[in-house]
Amino acid sequence: MDGKKSRNAPPMGHQANYRDFNDPAFSHPRQKRKSTKLGFKIYPTKERNLHVMVLFAGERLCFYGASMVQCIAGECNIDGYDMKSSSFDVDKMTLVCCPHRVGKPLIFEALTNNEISVNYKHNRLKYRLKEITVLYENIMKDIGSKQPSVLVLSSKLPAAVECIHNLNETLLLPFVARQFSELEYGWFFEDSSWKLYADECAKEIARSIEHLNNKRLEGKRCSVIACAEKGAGKSTFLRHFANRNLKPEFPPVYYLDSDVGQTECNPSGCLSLYKLTEPLLSVPWAHQKPSFSNCLFLGNLSPAEDIEKYLNAFEILLNEFSSKSEPGSLLIINTMGWIKGKGEEILNHILERARPDLAVLLPSNSGFFKVPSFVPKVITVRPIHVPNSYVAEVIRNQHRYERAMKGRELRELSMIAYFASLLPRSVLSCFNEVLPYIVPFRDLIFAIPEDLSKFKDEDFFATINVQIVALCAPVNEDKLVTRHLLEREYLPSIYLVSSNSPAMRCLGFGFVRGVDLINRKLYICSPLSPEEMNKVTVLARGEGITVPHDFLSSQVQLKVPYLSMRSSGSGNNLVNDLYKPLQQRQGYKRAYFPCVE
Repeated sequence: MDGKKSRNAPPMGHQANYRDFNDPAFSHPRQKRKSTKLGFKIYPTKERNLHVMVLFAGERLCFYGASMVQCIAGECNIDGYDMKSSSFDVDKMTLVCCPHRVGKPLIFEALTNNEISVNYKHNRLKYRLKEITVLYENIMKDIGSKQPSVLVLSSKLPAAVECIHNLNETLLLPFVARQFSELEYGWFFEDSSWKLYADECAKEIARSIEHLNNKRLEGKRCSVIACAEKGAGKSTFLRHFANRNLKPEFPPVYYLDSDVGQTECNPSGCLSLYKLTEPLLSVPWAHQKPSFSNCLFLGNLSPAEDIEKYLNAFEILLNEFSSKSEPGSLLIINTMGWIKGKGEEILNHILERARPDLAVLLPSNSGFFKVPSFVPKVITVRPIHVPNSYVAEVIRNQHRYERAMKGRELRELSMIAYFASLLPRSVLSCFNEVLPYIVPFRDLIFAIPEDLSKFKDEDFFATINVQIVALCAPVNEDKLVTRHLLEREYLPSIYLVSSNSPAMRCLGFGFVRGVDLINRKLYICSPLSPEEMNKVTVLARGEGITVPHDFLSSQVQLKVPYLSMRSSGSGNNLVNDLYKPLQQRQGYKRAYFPCVE
């Protein structure tokens, strides 16, 4: 055994058919391991993509990568979420996704006997193990009379995660880490000294949660808001806080996302309200929702251009929570990482309207926000950023020149992941095989920002072809002031978005696959269901919400992902009037707009 990962599966039933991390042979090839003893073991199963991991009570592991997880015995706390045990079912597995480039790993911790809410039954565990692995007797022998957390791990990932991994194979897990892991995409390492927050901060968070829960048990709705500069760890904290409050004995948890530039569960450019039904154990691009129940399209990556519309949208969603949520519900509010100048004014307005029970400050070097005095409780949280495990040090040394991902790159990953469920295979190059919706021109209203209104009607279809559009339904369609393209009733209507435009409900996003000028139809790819697609009446363009570069660069050059059509000598006036391609100022691998053949 040389410590490197082997893809050749040993014969089933072999006595040494598991990875024992106490084995001295498990070491870095250039340096001996430190003397830290690792107690957890990982066993193979009948299926190549499944593994069983035994984590004894009180043990803590750090995790990078991606895996589907289910607990079949005991209870395991993952980033604050208490995962209960149940019989193995692939459909019950939960995604955990923590790319090593995010900086902080997820923490797996086996709960002690006193913390487990149900009685531990070894016979039931043996039966569950027997269903998935021939090594069940070996596992039960290793467990003995102890009561560990037993997890089933699967490397069969959702389409979005597989697609992102195929674009960048080192995003989830660097190659150097795979020699330490039995798993294909995931890597556990022990570092009992590292925690997400310092002990005093962790105690303060626990006291705040207990205080809120006492109010919630009395039927009072509570809210929590985080205030911090960009990059201070605000989103990480809110995911952790949400996970800790997702408990079956308490009313539900809602998440109001007002950070339009780096949204949590949908592509950027929107404000949204979600009722959390599962923990947030992954990065935003890994848990994109295909359709949105309470989402308002702002159409920009920042509220700076239209603060009034942004604040109106926030109040609409806040009223949705107040009027429709169950008594005792908890609202978690994610804000922008903008706390100076206009950002401070916006944040103060949000605090004034929300009147939160708790405000959380995450200080950074660039600034500190002063919370108004009417907020009853304010705590300051300082994350601990870097694990100090030997194995983690190896990874950091190997990849110390990698920069943190920029906001634009993260937004593109979220957009790619949103459309990934449509792909017949988990590679972007097959996007041209996706079956699009066909939408007649007469059923469409295009909502466009002012900068696109400067184009002539003859150029319009060139500006929306091969673009991302928000699929919307206005709150009151009668109030939209529209005009028909080229003043022809059988062509789409145009609605110019202004600062006093009414809010529009966003049901999802679509990709304009092509424009058929002869048959007067638009081809749109979207993960929305046909029933949801029938509710869409407005296609809205946003500013800064663009097609990810990988969408086009990944396509086969002879199969460009749109339909290009022009009448040749047919005398079709509609095509001749509307076909006027935009001039390109520089060359690209392929044309972005229809081409004359």
